[in-house]
Amino acid sequence: MCFKDNSGGDPGPAPRPVVTRGPAQGGSQPYAPPHQSQGPGRTGRSPPSRGSRPATAGHGGPSYSAPSASSRPQRPQRTEKLMTAETLDEYLQALHRGFGDLEYGIIGGAALLKYGSRRKTSDVDVIIPESISEVAESRLLDTKVGIVRTDRGHLGYMASDGLCYGLDITTDRALSQSFRSGTDTTRLPGSEALFVNIVFLLNSKAYSYLSRSGPDAMQKKDSDARDIIFILGYMESASVRASKEQCRWVIDYNFWMGFTRAYDGQEARLMAIGLQRERTPSHSNRSSLRASSERRRSDESRRSSGSGRNNARGT
Repeated sequence: MCFKDNSGGDPGPAPRPVVTRGPAQGGSQPYAPPHQSQGPGRTGRSPPSRGSRPATAGHGGPSYSAPSASSRPQRPQRTEKLMTAETLDEYLQALHRGFGDLEYGIIGGAALLKYGSRRKTSDVDVIIPESISEVAESRLLDTKVGIVRTDRGHLGYMASDGLCYGLDITTDRALSQSFRSGTDTTRLPGSEALFVNIVFLLNSKAYSYLSRSGPDAMQKKDSDARDIIFILGYMESASVRASKEQCRWVIDYNFWMGFTRAYDGQEARLMAIGLQRERTPSHSNRSSLRASSERRRSDESRRSSGSGRNNARGT
């Protein structure tokens, strides 16, 4: 690496040659590079301190050092900003290209928006079969459609507005709800992406309502309930009926009783689409909820561990 002379400014007239050996007796002094002492000696340089790195050849200027880990490119952070309709369409198109021939379905807030809900979202939720869980993430990252690994080991989409919007992928096993793209998805106007059908969406929202935990559980359950109320209204207006085989979590005794007691008039709407609650709590559902919760914690731990290792490698 070459360094320019950094004495700066107009050098003025050339200095008179120094013809004596040893210290100059007055007059102009020989040029001394920056940060070098002009003490006595043959060249005007101080002896290097023990353990110091030799100066760059012939200059004594700053030496090169490798960039520190903190100066390496950092992974993006997921934003909490709500997406515009245009950004969501861009995101969904990228996902559709990224998944290619793999089975997937858009669920959650992004799907609700496309069904006509007014709620906004800052991320996209996707469900896939458990059988492709090992290849789905790598496929999305390898296709270079804008899907990236975020700072905490999750996935996100780098949109054209410069922000990174979250991507959460869930397997059908985690929801204890079998998913097949050929029978459980549909296309909605204005998008090529695949969305879960409205009955599947209803059942997944009932599962979310049942499985909420943590300090913000009540707030999230209220949001789930509002989504369910919207879905029931959509199904009524479109004359869509549901079966108990499709709605394991909707007819669950604990969901049905908790939801209909908290929100007046909703039991009649559930019955109007062809559903009846179970007579007693389901031990099978309770076991499935516990197992799903443990899998989510395990997945979160795995992602966090992977994030730490990858950041250490600077990837």
